[in-house]
Amino acid sequence: MFFLYVIVLIIIFLLALILLAPIAVAFDVNGDLSGVRSNVSLKWMFLSYSFSGQPDAKEVPVTNSTTSTEEGTTKVDTTKVDTTKVDTTKENTTKENTTKENTTKEDTDHPLKNTYEMARKGYAIKGQFLHLMKGLLFQLHIRDLAFDLTYGLPDPADTGMLCGYLHTLASIARGRARSFSYSLYPVFMEEAFDVHLSGSIRFRIGSFIPPLLMFIFNVKVLKTGWWFAKNRYSSS
Repeated sequence: MFFLYVIVLIIIFLLALILLAPIAVAFDVNGDLSGVRSNVSLKWMFLSYSFSGQPDAKEVPVTNSTTSTEEGTTKVDTTKVDTTKVDTTKENTTKENTTKENTTKEDTDHPLKNTYEMARKGYAIKGQFLHLMKGLLFQLHIRDLAFDLTYGLPDPADTGMLCGYLHTLASIARGRARSFSYSLYPVFMEEAFDVHLSGSIRFRIGSFIPPLLMFIFNVKVLKTGWWFAKNRYSSS
């Protein structure tokens, strides 16, 4: 029994460390229309880890004369095999046509009618969701934050709407950061994207639990989640 108590105390101690020990995150993100490059470092007690993300480079195919000749010879042989598979492909297409007819009959009877109801149910918990986002943001301790963004969407109206949302987010971050600087440059005539984001934040995993529990066990959220689960189960 003594060893069992020791194991339980060790588990409780480790859980307390995971939930209450602060995690420091430093990041530097640069991006444009060609891709996004980022460098992120994590520090938790005596452990540290850093990683970087680079845009994927396009691979250029390498062609050789020997491989091309070999591929040509193999292609001649595969044509003979493909002629024997014509009948099987015809049978598969007929089977696919019959299955498509059955699925189209089922889809016309099914959940396209519920899209409006699903959107209405999701919009009904907008206040609870915003309260959750606000509670999570207030658990982040922003030390330094610098944000420079040049952006332009295909529709100028969407660019204007995004400008309003970004300024509201910037006002929230300004009240939470020790040092904060930002610049937003909307481009209405063409598509544009150029971002530079750098800063450092601290948070504790345990501090996210109370707002998450308040959101999950909200009566309206529970009713909406039960409605989505019931409709998904009935649609399947």
